[in-house]
Amino acid sequence: MIFRAVIKKTFIIFFFITLLTGVLRAQSADEDVYQKAESLQDNTRKIEALKNFISSYPESQRKADALLTLFSIYLDDNKTDTALIFAD
Repeated sequence: MIFRAVIKKTFIIFFFITLLTGVLRAQSADEDVYQKAESLQDNTRKIEALKNFISSYPESQRKADALLTLFSIYLDDNKTDTALIFAD
């Protein structure tokens, strides 16, 4: 009886650790993709990478940073109308 309770608790703990590990890996993936996009020097490539990031990770905590970067790039290129799309 006690043995079953210990096995059940062990299984539950293992399940939550596995679940948490999966969540952390997913968060790491979007952070890595964002950092790679942000580090690009060529604005054309950076714009495409950031747009791909936004479409691939719409729920990412870094989405606002990507939008702000796109806004800044377009504003620097005097493309105000396009910049305002990303500011919205």
